[in-house]
Amino acid sequence: MERKLSKRMAERPPGPKGRWLIGNSYDYDQDRIGFLRRCQADYGDVFSFSPSTVVVCDPELIHQVLIQSNEVFLADVPLFADTEESARLESSISGWMRTRERGRQGMTRKIIKAHGHRVIAELDETLRATAGREFDVVSLMRDYGSRMVAYFIFGPGAEDVIEAVGLRSALAAKFITTNLTIPKWLPLPSVRHVLRADENARAAIASHVSRRRACRRAEPEDMLDMLIHDTEDRLTEDDIIEVLNASMLAAFGSPGASLAWVIREIARDGNVYQRLHDEAIRGLCDGGSHVNDSRLPYSKAFVKEILRLYPPTWLMGRIARRSYTLGNWTLAAGQNIMFSPYLLHRDPRWWPKPEELVPERWLAASTPGSRRAYIPFGGGPRMCLGLHLGLYLLVTVASYLAANYRIELANVAELQPPREDLLLPHGLRLRLAPCLGSDYGRLAIFEHGE
Repeated sequence: MERKLSKRMAERPPGPKGRWLIGNSYDYDQDRIGFLRRCQADYGDVFSFSPSTVVVCDPELIHQVLIQSNEVFLADVPLFADTEESARLESSISGWMRTRERGRQGMTRKIIKAHGHRVIAELDETLRATAGREFDVVSLMRDYGSRMVAYFIFGPGAEDVIEAVGLRSALAAKFITTNLTIPKWLPLPSVRHVLRADENARAAIASHVSRRRACRRAEPEDMLDMLIHDTEDRLTEDDIIEVLNASMLAAFGSPGASLAWVIREIARDGNVYQRLHDEAIRGLCDGGSHVNDSRLPYSKAFVKEILRLYPPTWLMGRIARRSYTLGNWTLAAGQNIMFSPYLLHRDPRWWPKPEELVPERWLAASTPGSRRAYIPFGGGPRMCLGLHLGLYLLVTVASYLAANYRIELANVAELQPPREDLLLPHGLRLRLAPCLGSDYGRLAIFEHGE
């Protein structure tokens, strides 16, 4: 969280004083969610974590920050501190956003639906490979999620990218568990290893971009096609690689984490499992061999509730590009603004029974809570590119799993204070057994309605 300011704020929200020399870093690292909750209770919805970082818990103010991304706030910051690289990111915002928008077109529901059979086939192969053995849920779902995202970005044959980005992600994980910023120039072997892995990942992506340019398809079939497709506003190679790299890095985190929570909650709650199972079977009978999400209202509600309780990224942030007034406070250029979807989604002011899994709240006529108090995919111009793909995967897995498998919990992993940007049911293990007589998985192709 720490980042040196170019100048002191003229006015700063109250917050905990912290310890000598280390500030609040130690206490925060012992229980990150608990620490932020205590600070919110003591200091209100806007408080200072340090002289350089402000935490915001008010949904209206968070929305203000999100919609002002790019113009007032920077969203993407390199893993290692590098003034030159940060300046490059700021100067290339317009190109980055054009590339993101084109990439978003490659992740539309129409393109995702066209490859729905692959989602089912890969999921079935992944689950059946466990053959009734006990397995680690997070590991299995991370592997499946990354393969699926890679397929929608590059199509088949992107194993080299998956391997290279996976290694980079694994090496970088240790740095995500600390709130200290590590300078890129620091001659640590671990820093050099991450930087080398990052170069290798970008090189693998660049080779796919180059090959696809040399053999362009008539009609786009995946995200890469959309990015290199001829237009009047040609995208630069660097912008394309940057967006693809960021998308693949996300593939090793958010999809697997959310899929793991889906499986955990289905396994824990027999009533939820039965409703998902019955709805999936009825959906098949209603639609012949095709099922769309208009016939899966409870599955969709269940997924929305999973994303409320366990948002893909529990803590997000922006950096002020210039001085800015947020609520009653003046933020200086360079100021960090942090906000937590996890805390927002569990705030009793916006959510009745905030700590309970209640899919039914999403089946009511009106949306529950404050309309600004639900941000599992962020918001504004930097909203997650994989929104549609993420929802598609989660609904598909929830419905397909409940219809086709019996789940036996080997243990119940409890939520631990996060040491990274993701909430994960670390240590969750279970077994799966196919339901006898179920042909749902062999027949159903999920086609999500517009």
